[in-house]
Amino acid sequence: MRRTHLLYATIVLATLAGAALGLYLRRQSLTGPPRDLEQTYYVWQMQWTDSVREAVREASPGAAQVMVLLGEINTKNDALALTAAMPDWNALSQARARVTLVLRANVGLGNHLSVERRAKTADYLAGVLKGAQEKAQAAGVEVAGLQLDYDCPSSKLGDYRGLLDALRERHAATQLSITVLPTWLRRWEFADLVEGLSYYVLQVHSLEPPENVDSPIMLCDTSRIPGYLRKAAAVGVPFYLALPTYGYRFAFDSEGRFKALSAEGPQPAWDPSYRVKLVMTDPEEIAAVVRSVREAPPRACLGFAWFRLPVSSDELNWTWPTLQAVSQGRVPETSLHAEVRNPSGGLYEIWLANAGETRVWKAVAFDVTWEGHRLVAHDLLGGFEGQPAPEKTSLRAVGPAPRGAEPAMVAWLRVEGGGAAGNPVRVGPVEVME
Repeated sequence: MRRTHLLYATIVLATLAGAALGLYLRRQSLTGPPRDLEQTYYVWQMQWTDSVREAVREASPGAAQVMVLLGEINTKNDALALTAAMPDWNALSQARARVTLVLRANVGLGNHLSVERRAKTADYLAGVLKGAQEKAQAAGVEVAGLQLDYDCPSSKLGDYRGLLDALRERHAATQLSITVLPTWLRRWEFADLVEGLSYYVLQVHSLEPPENVDSPIMLCDTSRIPGYLRKAAAVGVPFYLALPTYGYRFAFDSEGRFKALSAEGPQPAWDPSYRVKLVMTDPEEIAAVVRSVREAPPRACLGFAWFRLPVSSDELNWTWPTLQAVSQGRVPETSLHAEVRNPSGGLYEIWLANAGETRVWKAVAFDVTWEGHRLVAHDLLGGFEGQPAPEKTSLRAVGPAPRGAEPAMVAWLRVEGGGAAGNPVRVGPVEVME
């Protein structure tokens, strides 16, 4: 009972704290009345396929901006080196949205930020960016800005500012922006770091690998976002709030210890004994964030940067309808249903369809019954499993929900006594498993 009272008190205090924060923000003029907020999308793929091109076309009408990955800066023998992406400049030339070119850098860049190495580093980065600009412009793409995506150690933010100043000198006519970690907001160097930038992208999503299979896994702690926004609004430099749309697979050994994770792309050849847990960003939680920001936009907030643009071939990302709903502050609808088809005689097929706005990553289940008839043969398809009940008049099928809107056949049954007597096979509602 004491634990229940403590939990209730915690919830009440959290609610009051949220209300107090909103009141504080308004009193400090850190938020304003509702206004239009831009929607921008990050195109992260290194290689552009037809599905990436189609995703850019689909997003273009409502997008204010697309942020396109140019590649990643690595270090090799203490020298900077580029692993280049291959954007389709012709496809981008058809986009209505502004185009910002993003250069990602790994931790090795930190060794090239000192005063002694800064000019050479800036020359290298500026050369990479200039080369990409020239390719883009040759294809008719008007580049709106350049962006550096670098998770700089907090202790080196002053040196990072020096590099940005050097880049500004080399690209004075182009907008310059960076991605920002929430931990930087607490640093006294932060205001100096972002001063003079066209804007920055505040990334509130992160990942800490779990210790074991029972450890909570959080891709975005939405409870901390109001605090981040308060600090960002107080600085006053324009920014986008970056929100996640993706997920990861986590692998645990037979003892439940965390062993590895994988992101988008082919799943690694893990040990067959590993338990794999899929964790996705929760659309409902992110939709609540969007609603609160839209109702009282923080000062200097330009809009949302979605990490990342949905592509039809994605396995670990939201679908486009899901993102469209969430970007409006609305929880996407889930609508799964199964139907029975009778192509011939005593043959019956079970088809499963997802007519909702969101893909379901959890397993789903439904019951099939054939009361008064004898089951002759059956099979389950598409990863579904199940066995007839002992009385052999029903079957509970469990398996993955269909990815898209197109119906998929997940089972067939042949029963005696069907045909002209009507449809003896019935299928119950589809349940999402917890």
